[in-house]
Amino acid sequence: MNALVVAKREFETFLVSPTAYLIGAFFLFITGIVFSFNVVAHHQATLSPVFEVAGITLIFFIPILMNHLLVREFQRGTLELLMTSPVALWEIVLGKFLAAFLFLVVMVAPTIAYLFILIYFGQPDLPVALVGYFGLFLFGGLLISIVVMSSAMCTNRLTAVILSVALAAFLWLIGRLGAVFNGSVGAILTYLSSQYHFLDFVVGVLTISNITYFVSMIVAILYLTTHILKIRL
Repeated sequence: MNALVVAKREFETFLVSPTAYLIGAFFLFITGIVFSFNVVAHHQATLSPVFEVAGITLIFFIPILMNHLLVREFQRGTLELLMTSPVALWEIVLGKFLAAFLFLVVMVAPTIAYLFILIYFGQPDLPVALVGYFGLFLFGGLLISIVVMSSAMCTNRLTAVILSVALAAFLWLIGRLGAVFNGSVGAILTYLSSQYHFLDFVVGVLTISNITYFVSMIVAILYLTTHILKIRL
């Protein structure tokens, strides 16, 4: 599958990027502080506060780390070169997404140590923790799809970062407007909020509605990205 070839090439660029390691280290530093404070100060054997802070942190870290995904291709003129090979636009978009998502998994993986620490010293609710990780990866996937789309729309990395953070923050905060409007409008705004769905995962609530929200949003944004590339090319 050509998308996997694109993903492999893109993932290798993450592995040699100093920025990727710096962002990864900073992410672990922040989540480590939250974990230590929660366990030492509050004596709570739960990762829920870690997941919540990790989600907010990723709103900024993922755009900074992954803004190059398609911007670089436009700047170097390599996207046109890719198009001369038997690779469809959707395969390029999917490959970029998969590479970024795989690196997200690598970046988050060390936090599993927090779970083992809780298991050793206490009795954490494992299903809640696993649901939390599942939700974090779904939310991260949504953020990555936003970054892929933003990088397809912009001509430089700084613009892509600003647009990505703005869109991610908008989806995170739009649920606040749900309390302002009554009836179906308020319900729609609340449903569109990524925060509304993500926080359910944080506390261990696993529902088809929440899974459907993230999966459908990711698919829709990547589909839109493909059409944006068609227009730009």
